[in-house]
Amino acid sequence: MKDMMQKLMMMFAGKKMRSRMMTEAISTAMAYLHKTADDEYSCDDAFEVLDVYADMIARGDDPSELMPLVKLHLEICGNCREEFEALLTVIAPALAQ
Repeated sequence: MKDMMQKLMMMFAGKKMRSRMMTEAISTAMAYLHKTADDEYSCDDAFEVLDVYADMIARGDDPSELMPLVKLHLEICGNCREEFEALLTVIAPALAQ
């Protein structure tokens, strides 16, 4: 993965970027690539256990050690992160009662 990132950087090195937006887009893409791992969850995999993950967060537990692949997936996938945040918004008040 790091080799791919280095190749991308070399490809763009020395070339004048036309806009700040292009530079930011490349930086964002490279940051996501850097976070990828050999073992990853798909959206379906993450969605299957999202309720358990959200319950743990809402109770104040740290699920990242028990469920590191879910944590990684939520860091990378905006759609699943939105689903998680919506779920957490619903269940957190219910657990507080």
